Amino acid sequence: MKIVIIDDTPLNLTLMQALVGKLSDCEPVPFIDPLAGLAWCQANEPDLIVVDYMMPGPDGVEFIRRIRATPARDDVPILMVTADHERQTRYDALQSGATDFLNKPVEPQRVPAARPQHARPAPRPPGHPRARPHARGRDRRGHRADPRP
Repeated sequence: MKIVIIDDTPLNLTLMQALVGKLSDCEPVPFIDPLAGLAWCQANEPDLIVVDYMMPGPDGVEFIRRIRATPARDDVPILMVTADHERQTRYDALQSGATDFLNKPVEPQRVPAARPQHARPAPRPPGHPRARPHARGRDRRGHRADPRP
């Protein structure tokens, strides 16, 4: 599983890379430059993106908006990492498409706990006993394809 980590602070990037590296079957893909991380995510298929909120260039919220605007990247789970505890920050991130938050300083036990609930499941090959089409009118997560107000 490829977990992209984007943080402009080298120490934070190294810490997150070490935490993700301890998870079985996970490969950290680190970027200190948000534009380089964005280009990689648009050209490849990450299983999970962990992005810092405060960065030069596109900040975390703008990064998420750009990823969500990329075809076939609208359902990639994205964790926003932030030291900002303001409600507006969280609201803006959720509105742009963040899946969840990790607060700085990141607690090591929160990274493994976040992984199973956010990462994309591996696709099952055709013919697999549990490979079946999604229920009519629902996406792969079981949400309604046509949300009602």
